[in-house]
Amino acid sequence: MMTLGKNALLLTVALSLSPTLLANTKTLFVNGVNAAVHGDLSVDKGEWRNKESYSSIRLKAGFQLVRIGFAGLTVGYQKVGFYTAQKNWTKAGASRTQFDYRGPVGELHLFPDALFNFSVAGHQGEGFSFTKGDGSSDFGITCPTDEPECGITKMERSRLVVREVMAQVNYTFRPGFQVFLGAGNRQVTGTPSYQVFRAASEPGTFHDFWERYNASKWKIDTQFYVFGIRGTTL
Repeated sequence: MMTLGKNALLLTVALSLSPTLLANTKTLFVNGVNAAVHGDLSVDKGEWRNKESYSSIRLKAGFQLVRIGFAGLTVGYQKVGFYTAQKNWTKAGASRTQFDYRGPVGELHLFPDALFNFSVAGHQGEGFSFTKGDGSSDFGITCPTDEPECGITKMERSRLVVREVMAQVNYTFRPGFQVFLGAGNRQVTGTPSYQVFRAASEPGTFHDFWERYNASKWKIDTQFYVFGIRGTTL
């Protein structure tokens, strides 16, 4: 009877550990492109400048770098925005700002092969945003008196530096496929410049320039939410 109980206990422990024992341990350093991978397609929603709420498309992919028991670490790349794949929720029918940034991402995965699992990602990106206006007053810049073309500039371009941290909960609805919900924090620093057109030496032709006009950098520190689908072999 004691033997039967002991065997039942061992079987229970083995079954409880089986996802970990059968986990995909292939890593980038050892297995190269045959390492375990994941790829995400998602939509976020969060504030951008002027407290306007935007949604944008996100793509993320990563290779498994380390796998120890129930925890794995992936490194990869993320792209956010795609300029035209965005929606402004604050102003109906308006999309005066488009943005796009991309860069490396690292992600810690906990129980990645379980029915419910968790992950935390950090991202450092760079990119650009473009904002349309009706004139320099829309951007709050002070135009030099000897540059009349500054007063009619209608486009602001900002070079972006972005840092993100995001956590998400993933649900496996079929082998190799998950849906997830997540939330994160996004810090953005923008260095603005402004589009101006100046007459060239040839009559009737103009050159396109981007000028700083001593405009200050802008910063935002906001939260966002994300929903998406993941394909995975982790």
